[in-house]
Amino acid sequence: MNHLKAYCNLIRKAEKRGYTKNVDFYVEGHHIFPVSIFGKNNRIVFLTGREHYISHCLLEKIYIKRYGLRDEKTQKMINAHIMMKSGKYYNSHLYEGARRRFSNYIREKMTGHEVSEKTKNKISYHSSNRSEETLRKIGEASKGRIFSQEAREKMSRSGKGKKKPPGHGEKVSKAKKGKPSPLKGRIMPEEHKKKIGNSHAKTFYFINPEGNLTEIKNLQQYCKVNKLSRSYFYKLMRGEIDEYCGWKLNGTRVHCANDMAK
Repeated sequence: MNHLKAYCNLIRKAEKRGYTKNVDFYVEGHHIFPVSIFGKNNRIVFLTGREHYISHCLLEKIYIKRYGLRDEKTQKMINAHIMMKSGKYYNSHLYEGARRRFSNYIREKMTGHEVSEKTKNKISYHSSNRSEETLRKIGEASKGRIFSQEAREKMSRSGKGKKKPPGHGEKVSKAKKGKPSPLKGRIMPEEHKKKIGNSHAKTFYFINPEGNLTEIKNLQQYCKVNKLSRSYFYKLMRGEIDEYCGWKLNGTRVHCANDMAK
């Protein structure tokens, strides 16, 4: 399909028809030469809502073919197409396609893009000088948000291998100094506490009173459930005692699974 020819035919038909904004039915003004590219101009034609939407669909196709997807002019036309989403005649498939193309353009544009020191300072300033109202709104918007497994893996991959700039730790420390902890006053469910405890817990190995090798993950929880003293288990590991309630070392003082893997 020749999109430019279709666009020109639509415009010529509208000019010949001669609609104005004073007609008794609904029409929309359309700049034949888009303002975002050509600047303010008086080349305006009045179209029906459906025709106006179709004209922006055609303009997007014309600019993609002529300048390519990554050109700035093309992106302006894609944006104009997206802005028509509230129109009466919007097609969901066309909207999705326009949004996808725009997203791909932004992704390609930002890949390998180096942010200037001036821009970094601006971002840093605005991030560290947010009002209490803004912080409250951000907190409410984020509350209860659950990330998908795919999103978590992406965030994990993007952060791996990145080195913090010199002085980053000091900046973070100064920013947090004097501010109350975000967890202060927060009531955490017991199930959540257990999850956090298990994620940080180390695994230890001991000989139990029956003479069997026993793996204990989360020593604190294990001692609490079985009414044992955690401090005496640590004394066993340090070699200060040889036995506690029938529990012994496994012939070595390296009993943490994380250390054993080294």
